[in-house]
Amino acid sequence: MSAFAALPERLDLTTLPAALDPLLVALRRQAQGREPAPGIEPAPATGMPGGELLRIRGSSLRHFDSAAVAALVALIREGSNLGVRVQLEHLPEGLISLASVYGLHAEFGAPRA
Repeated sequence: MSAFAALPERLDLTTLPAALDPLLVALRRQAQGREPAPGIEPAPATGMPGGELLRIRGSSLRHFDSAAVAALVALIREGSNLGVRVQLEHLPEGLISLASVYGLHAEFGAPRA
């Protein structure tokens, strides 16, 4: 089963953990195979084998800092610990560039330079 979640407009040090809490709830529900939490959309089946998938859209994200990178890496790792693959989608170029500075090309969907 897979589900979609969306990042908020602002993900930075001033908005954590409030902005991250709904994503963690969605991740844990996904790991338990439960219906998505309120505000989280079920995603169409991907046909991919093996496990749960939480697709996180970043298209509404406008304001972020390095805390956003750290929070998303923590979310990916928590997903891995719970057996849920976290897939980041439609991230702003600036966030991808910032993640690339830290060597997080693959995690943020950026090709290596």
